[in-house]
Amino acid sequence: MLLNHNRIYCAVLAIFIPLTLFNACSLFYWYGTVGAPIGHLSARAVPWVAAFNVVYAVSMSVTLVARRYRPAVGRKLTFFLNLVLLPAFLCGTILGIYGLWKVDRAKP
Repeated sequence: MLLNHNRIYCAVLAIFIPLTLFNACSLFYWYGTVGAPIGHLSARAVPWVAAFNVVYAVSMSVTLVARRYRPAVGRKLTFFLNLVLLPAFLCGTILGIYGLWKVDRAKP
């Protein structure tokens, strides 16, 4: 059975977008109501991490739209997003390596 790596990659990105936005919203809510540190994050770092999550979700959304409507631009954005995904978190690292290895190597 052949796997369509482009569809798998897009599906995983589509799953990460609402999860990342939910994480950002919960961090903003925590900062607004409690204002205390979360685990190892200081109270000052919480809004910065939340803002990073919002930017990350927007960049994933732009990449998905570009892959659909402008494939040439979408491939460049995918490469950039995969490089940014590498240090993001464990799942992002796995998705970034998968994207650089399989998705970017696929013929358009």
